[in-house]
Amino acid sequence: MSAAGVHTSAQPSGQGDEDMAKYREQVDAFIAANFGLPLPIATVTDLEVPGEDGAIPVRVYRPESEDLLPIMVYIHGGGWCFGSVTSYDPLCRAIAKACDAVVVSVEYRLAPENPHPAGLNDCYTVTSWVSRHAKELGGDSSSLAVAGDSAGGNLAAAVALKARGQQIDGAPHINFQLLICPVLDYHTPGTASYAAFGGDDAIVSRKAMEKVFLDYVPNKEDIDSPLVCPLRAQDLTGLPPALIFTGERDLLRDEGEAYAAKLLTAGVDVSLKRFKGAAHVGMLSPLTAVADYDLSLALIRAHWQHALESSLLTRSEYPERYVFGNRL
Repeated sequence: MSAAGVHTSAQPSGQGDEDMAKYREQVDAFIAANFGLPLPIATVTDLEVPGEDGAIPVRVYRPESEDLLPIMVYIHGGGWCFGSVTSYDPLCRAIAKACDAVVVSVEYRLAPENPHPAGLNDCYTVTSWVSRHAKELGGDSSSLAVAGDSAGGNLAAAVALKARGQQIDGAPHINFQLLICPVLDYHTPGTASYAAFGGDDAIVSRKAMEKVFLDYVPNKEDIDSPLVCPLRAQDLTGLPPALIFTGERDLLRDEGEAYAAKLLTAGVDVSLKRFKGAAHVGMLSPLTAVADYDLSLALIRAHWQHALESSLLTRSEYPERYVFGNRL
């Protein structure tokens, strides 16, 4: 849903466009503030990716390098209703610098004006486009990762599921997925973490979660779809390696950890890190959790690199070894 500290429950459904725009500006400002000051980076470029329903804005971050770098599509959180490439600018800069990688941030369409599958379609379209045009962005298409937090984690998991095994022209080949405090199911009744950490005073409350979920998926018949609730997928085999972060004091903790277990059972290379004491997406804030923030970036780099090295071995390219920005 939203970054650390944002209470989305304050926004009722059905407000006018002007009120919604103002509220989104307030939420954006709060999210951006939690991610700290934007770090300097060599290039930041705003582009538009052609989509079936119109152009999709993206923002591309690239460190200084003469090499083709690993490339990640980042899908922001915000309960499918809030957040933007602007509010996530500091985080995307930080990931690009920490991983020495190209990061492409997606400005997907938001609910409730654009319910499912609009946002998912935008994210999948951008991921497919990046896979085909990675070299033009200074990236290596064989290193493609998809990532997101909260609702963005839900969309990232859905993109990976949708892309799995597709051989059609233009389908993205994803080598790594990063899911940070992801929304992976809709609970009635809730999990133990919902009961313990979903109160009205929580950073993300159960009421807020239920409201934005139904704003995103107003057709309840769609809720059983794995592209809406990835945890309900019957088959997770063949998915890319995954790194999943959960917060000990986050209502979404249990579903993230259940998805990790289900991926492991399906034979997927998966790593799970539960951050002790962390609330929803709290590990991404350099202002409130410096040690968690530093560890998060180090883990992202290390696990992404491991996934790429494993992919090379699978393709029988041993002893070639992938190191970010270089091939040794």
